[in-house]
Amino acid sequence: MNLNLKQFTLFLFLSGISLAQNWYPLEVGNKWQFLYSADSRHFGQWADLKTITVLKDTTINKQKYYKLSDHPDDWVRYTAETRKLYVYWNDSDYVHMDFNLNNNDIFKQLSYFPNHFLNPNIEFQTYDIFGDNSVLRGYHFFWGDQSLRIYFKENLGYCLQTIFDEGPLKALKEYELIQAIIKIDSNTAYYSYNNYPVIKFTPINSVSDSILDLQFNVEHKYSLFRTGIYLSWSFNYIDTVYLEAYYQKGDSVIRLHEIGAVNTVYTDEYKFRINLNTELLKHGYKYYYKIIAKDKGIIPGSSSSPDTNYYQITYSEETGVKEWTGNIPRYVLFQNYPNPFNPETDIRFTLPKSGKVVLGVYGILGNHIKTLVDENKNAGNHQVSFNVSGLASGIYFYRLRTNDFSAIKKMVLIE
Repeated sequence: MNLNLKQFTLFLFLSGISLAQNWYPLEVGNKWQFLYSADSRHFGQWADLKTITVLKDTTINKQKYYKLSDHPDDWVRYTAETRKLYVYWNDSDYVHMDFNLNNNDIFKQLSYFPNHFLNPNIEFQTYDIFGDNSVLRGYHFFWGDQSLRIYFKENLGYCLQTIFDEGPLKALKEYELIQAIIKIDSNTAYYSYNNYPVIKFTPINSVSDSILDLQFNVEHKYSLFRTGIYLSWSFNYIDTVYLEAYYQKGDSVIRLHEIGAVNTVYTDEYKFRINLNTELLKHGYKYYYKIIAKDKGIIPGSSSSPDTNYYQITYSEETGVKEWTGNIPRYVLFQNYPNPFNPETDIRFTLPKSGKVVLGVYGILGNHIKTLVDENKNAGNHQVSFNVSGLASGIYFYRLRTNDFSAIKKMVLIE
């Protein structure tokens, strides 16, 4: 059954979910995936993933307990009869969350390991999760400089956590549920917001030599990329990007192995360098290719470019690489190769007409590093080598300028 509601898809491979109130469905294999995001007054934004899995179960005093991946030192259980979540400690059950209480009630709680007792407030909050605007139940407490709120949704479990850090970070942190696989009894539900990879690519349909460079971007709603000294705090939700390809002439089809894309670290930039068989192309074969990107979801999302069928390449006697026809600029500044690099990389660009060209390299703060080209160039394809000559590792930019065109790209120097 496929239900589409506010861009939310819930695949139900079941005849019906139990109506009993289950505020934390614990079954071995259940998974919750959270996007961890933070926004600091001093350090900006960063993001990461957190996945919680029910690892195993056991029976203690005729009661079934479960172990969660984020709290591997604790055995926990939830019972619909008492509507309470318990932590087993020192041979006894202690309440971790009481779903019977009213908003603003205070209760005695045993925390997860390292176990100690707290007195949090019950909090209710209306929140839209997977297209369902419902009342969440949770608790709020203070821990040092931090104010923590944790919420649960009926038949879904732990779904939201916010932390306000009033210490040196001055940060608001949030764990927001983005996917879940929940089994209750013999029924399984898959939850997702249907956010898929977005491939930004200008296809090539004609070549005259054996080297095919494909450069493109793969974006995702959950990815976050930083610059400057916090570059390493970037987060890429894309897991794998690869190329499917084959040659074909009439009924003759030659299948090729998949090729993995190279990602420029801390960016959404990807590339393929492909050695084509020009003998096949010269004899009437066409090269068909498709880019496929998959994300890191526990319910993996994938996209392809094109959405259906394949792009095709034919052999041309013309010099250089001809871009896909349409409203595409005739000037082209290509991504440097290799990238990341050390100590040398090549920068290629295409000019539709002759004229003055300036190609320079700049630091992360915009400071000029080196001028690679400052002269008149003829129309056509050009390549310049850049040697780092003792520069520190990090992010650099290169900029191409003519009288009527300007473009900037990023490159990464590694140690």
